[in-house]
Amino acid sequence: VLEWVHLSDRRRHVVRTLSHGMLRRLTIAQAFLGEPELVLLDEPLSGLDPREAARIRRLLQRRRAGQTIVISSHNLHELEEVCDQVAFIEHGRRVQQDTLANITGRGRRLVFVVQPGPLPLAAARAALPEAQWEADEAAGRLTVTYRGAEDRTAQINAAALAVLLEAGVGILEVRRGSNLESQYLAATGGRSAGGPPPPP
Repeated sequence: VLEWVHLSDRRRHVVRTLSHGMLRRLTIAQAFLGEPELVLLDEPLSGLDPREAARIRRLLQRRRAGQTIVISSHNLHELEEVCDQVAFIEHGRRVQQDTLANITGRGRRLVFVVQPGPLPLAAARAALPEAQWEADEAAGRLTVTYRGAEDRTAQINAAALAVLLEAGVGILEVRRGSNLESQYLAATGGRSAGGPPPPP
């Protein structure tokens, strides 16, 4: 396990001589000793430099195939890269739990960031009537959501792009789903960590 966290060259060193980042990696290695079925990690990427954080993310991605790994973290961006199930906890209460894909809408939602102005909403709905289209012309955003048993992201993307380009809309960015941070804020009513607790 020391090799997994790139500490094999420190196997003979006294623990107190290790740097903060090395100690963080050592605690992660300890969690995997004995190949436990369940691994609990608290802020595993905190205090790591970008290179080591990327290595630990790859380690977690590899290990999750054969082990259940539960991660507690405030860094939602990093969780998106390693988790497939997510639970939001606010003031000790679970406010939402689902797969990462369902919470973020990946595979079910596309957001087109465009130049502000009129959007061809009628043409978009005609191209894919089974999808739900929402337009915010002032913000320059067109959101399309599809509910179904299969991932039709590629088809939806192609149809929406064709409609937007035909209408001469300037496309700035295409996003697949939303991020965990925005979904967390939506699930908790936008409350900050120091805000008042929800009613019982």
